Amino acid sequence: MSFSHGLDKQALKDFGYNLWLLRQQQNLTVKQLSSRLNIPERIIDCMEIGRFVQYNALRRIMDYYGKKTRIVIE
Repeated sequence: MSFSHGLDKQALKDFGYNLWLLRQQQNLTVKQLSSRLNIPERIIDCMEIGRFVQYNALRRIMDYYGKKTRIVIE
């Protein structure tokens, strides 16, 4: 399930950039993260470049990093 519909393009890019930063801080490649979380590489890549956000993948990634996500509706 994707919840990107209706989100601002810049918000998606910013979100993706933050996901990329988290992965870089852990010195992980997309392939390594994909195999550790059982998420296809293409989904991680698309999320990091700001194409879309898949809820289930996001939840697993945030759990892995021990982070929380907050969504503000304006």
